[in-house]
Amino acid sequence: MNGIELDREEFATVVMLLSAERVFGLAEVLPATVEERGAAFAAGLTRLRARDLVTGDAGKVIPDTGLIRLASVVVDPRLVIVAEPADGGPAALHYADDSGYVSLEGDAVSGYRLGWVPDTGLLARRVLRFLGIDPQ
Repeated sequence: MNGIELDREEFATVVMLLSAERVFGLAEVLPATVEERGAAFAAGLTRLRARDLVTGDAGKVIPDTGLIRLASVVVDPRLVIVAEPADGGPAALHYADDSGYVSLEGDAVSGYRLGWVPDTGLLARRVLRFLGIDPQ
C-alpha cells in the first residue's frame, strides 16, 4: 500500500488500534470523552471493515498490514519533518522511521491521506515543491 485516504473516524480508529493517544502536529485526533471515543471507534471500524481494511470478528480486529505500517510510523515516528509555508497555510507533515517516510495531509474536516515516501530524495523534492521552491 503506497497511500490511503481515511475520514476522521477511520483515522481515529487506526490510532486507537495502535494504542496511541496523539499524533504529532495534529490537534484533536481523538475525541475528548470516553463515550465519544467509543462512538468514533465503532463508526470508523464499521467503515474500515466495509473497505476491507480491517478483518476479523467482533472480538478480534486484524488491520490491513499496509495501513498499519503507514499509521505506525505516524503515531511513533523516529523523526518528524514539518514544512510551514510562508503564507500561513497548513503545514506539510512527514514522519520517518528507519525504512522511509510517511506523508500526512488533510485535517479532521476533509479527512486524512497517508502516503509512503520511499527515499530522502523524493521527500526533499516534495517539501521543496510544497514551499514553492523549484527542486530542479
